Amino acid sequence: MRRLNRLTPIVVLIAVLISAASLSAQEQGEKKALTMDDYARWRSITSTAISDDGKWITFAYSTFQADDTLYVKSLETDTEYEIPRGSRPQFSDDSRWVAYLIVAPTDEGGRPGRQGGPERQVRPPREERRSEAAKAELMNLETGEKWSWENTSSTGFPKGSSHFVAKKTKVNQDAEHDGTDMILRNLGEGYEELIGSVGQYSFNKPGAILAYTVDAADRNGNGLYTIRLDTGSRRPL
Repeated sequence: MRRLNRLTPIVVLIAVLISAASLSAQEQGEKKALTMDDYARWRSITSTAISDDGKWITFAYSTFQADDTLYVKSLETDTEYEIPRGSRPQFSDDSRWVAYLIVAPTDEGGRPGRQGGPERQVRPPREERRSEAAKAELMNLETGEKWSWENTSSTGFPKGSSHFVAKKTKVNQDAEHDGTDMILRNLGEGYEELIGSVGQYSFNKPGAILAYTVDAADRNGNGLYTIRLDTGSRRPL
């Protein structure tokens, strides 16, 4: 009888462990398997940036089967701007402006799902979509006013943020020349000018001079030029 009493706690412990293992197995068996529709709801954060004065941030929600959405948010007020399909945000160094690209929307026709069955909308790879013609947009952070330019490949600000440039995309990829139109906008005075057949461009470190190359189809005027941003005077080199 004493021996039986000694074994009783061990028997009870074994019974409890077996019961717990059985319940755990049942719970695991009831877990739902992930599907493509579940993956589509997952989101990751991209396109993060912060203005030099620390008052504005950008971030984008990226999902597998839907277009990204870029947010520009004030850290001091409730102001928040939502830009569908926005990417590659860039603040001016005076924290008054933000520029970004808006990529083409996802094809509404959709593509076959990976698991077969009905067709569902699948977003092309981000690299592929960015290689397509995009729209550049410039926004005044204080007022929310926007300016945009279609078919743009790159944008930039000089140091001091006196100007803004938006360079167009090369339309004919087989063309021997690489020059495209470039818009130079004076942010202080609110006007812009068109510079044709620009191959490459760069601001100097102080932000006072814009240098660019001309690469035209007929080679007329090809070369290196500079513009003094404060006076607008141009000089070929």
